Amino acid sequence: MGVRTEKAGDVDVATELKPVPNPELYRAQVEFVCKTNVSPEIAGLEVTALIGPDGKGVVVCVVPASERRPHMSTAPNTHTYYRRTFQGNVPMTPFEVEEQVLAVREALLDPTIKIGAGSTITSMPHWVSIGYGVAFGVENIGSRACLNPFLRVRSSEPPQTFGATFSARLGMWKNNVPWGTIVHVDDSLPFFSFQFIARVFPGDLVAAKKGGLSELLAAIHLYGANDELHSQTVTDKIEIDSLQFDINYGAENSVSRTRSFVFERSEIAARVLLSNAESIRERTRAEVGVWREDLISQLREQYPDG
Repeated sequence: MGVRTEKAGDVDVATELKPVPNPELYRAQVEFVCKTNVSPEIAGLEVTALIGPDGKGVVVCVVPASERRPHMSTAPNTHTYYRRTFQGNVPMTPFEVEEQVLAVREALLDPTIKIGAGSTITSMPHWVSIGYGVAFGVENIGSRACLNPFLRVRSSEPPQTFGATFSARLGMWKNNVPWGTIVHVDDSLPFFSFQFIARVFPGDLVAAKKGGLSELLAAIHLYGANDELHSQTVTDKIEIDSLQFDINYGAENSVSRTRSFVFERSEIAARVLLSNAESIRERTRAEVGVWREDLISQLREQYPDG
């Protein structure tokens, strides 16, 4: 609302913004009508009022592509399916409705990443050594079952992994699930995990007691994976500032997609700490004493999913 249109040939096109008074009221009305007069309900609908300095504005309605189409108007006396044409909205024929109902739907997948999963922790003479996991999987967030999913990962740091194989041709790590695997709606499937290294020095934790959250996170030292998880020396190890993962995923009935995820050291350190706080506390009690529990509480508020 708030847009003037004109016919260009047979096409109705927007030509000018025409701000309307009290756009927030219009926004609420549009949202109410869309949510109460459409079946099934439109998932992900966004209705926003853009208000100018004079109090007038426009209403923007974003309707995402629906996995549950077709949608029917259930407004009083108009229980009908409509489709959009260049001439406006027209009722759909029974054949058009049937075609939409029976159309093959794409499964909609979302990659999942959890840092800190499956950690191993060992006490060394001068530090605590942690092998922390980064677990990868997919979740079916659509409305159709996913058939034969796949997932491949490229990592900025060479990992250790016991659940994946490296494809030199693809330059990525992968794990083949059994043929015929189905991921049902709202379900997730774990694929494999990478192992990296973190180390905690009691002296840094003592310093963190006098500082704040940044000092506590700085006490978690992060390294790439190697074959010396519990090495007696750390002076030759180079700490990492971030981890990047390029994830390629899809399924037999889902288009292949690639997404990149970058985790800065502060988030990695926080998640490693939250996953292992009790174990680190027990193993450093003699040198560190009482922890700053308030700092751990702050971290849990920032990362409620652990």
